[in-house]
Amino acid sequence: MKNNSTKIIAFTDGASRGNPGPAGYGAIIVYPYPIGSVKEEDKKKIKVMEIGGGFDVSTNNRMEMSAVLKTFQTVIDRNIEGDIEIYTDSRYVHDGMIGWIYAWEKNNWKTAGGDDVQNQDIWKELLKFAFSFRLDRSVNYVKVDGHSGVFGNERADKIATGFADGNRVQLFTGSLANYEKLMGGSLFKNDGSLSVEGGSKGAKDYVLYLSYVDGELKEHETWESCKNAVTGIKGAKFKKVTNDEEKEKQINAWRGI
Repeated sequence: MKNNSTKIIAFTDGASRGNPGPAGYGAIIVYPYPIGSVKEEDKKKIKVMEIGGGFDVSTNNRMEMSAVLKTFQTVIDRNIEGDIEIYTDSRYVHDGMIGWIYAWEKNNWKTAGGDDVQNQDIWKELLKFAFSFRLDRSVNYVKVDGHSGVFGNERADKIATGFADGNRVQLFTGSLANYEKLMGGSLFKNDGSLSVEGGSKGAKDYVLYLSYVDGELKEHETWESCKNAVTGIKGAKFKKVTNDEEKEKQINAWRGI
């Protein structure tokens, strides 16, 4: 890009109640963000724009992807210049954008196992941006732990879950200085490192049961519900998971990605 001293930063997240179920996405776009240390006086010139939306029925993965797609569309529509840095807690999005998406495109949108790539309508749109950005800007994807106290990720999650729950979400547009005052936290420390509220807590622990029947993934809060979904069905799969990383790993294994 013409200006190598600043960049665009975006925190993105998605949510689905039921997966599939009522869903939402959220993103925080920050620009032009200085590369390196940030001074307090800089924050008055840096802009922050929150975006988000809701859907009656969708999945968590589609919402994670939509948050990134909407970020790219906003950057183009508003003619925001600069290299882009995307922070996501989705392994599916992160690994998809840095490698899988190119292999799928070469393989006619088939997985290594020969199955159709899921969510390929959104992947194809993301691939268009990936190719177009190569001409004049770079895009870097950073994987962060979900529910670990990273301020930007926590706020993007709140936007996404708010829309998924059908709430009226107030989206901010203004300076970074005003944003931090209003939200009571910082996206980054002055040295450029991620700001963490209350210390890093690691991945959020929980108990969830996954079922995979005829290519359809569902999440169940109880074993009884999961058992009812798979009992007597040939080829049905199920698994108990206890955190986000374990869940994503199992889902990707089933889908052959």
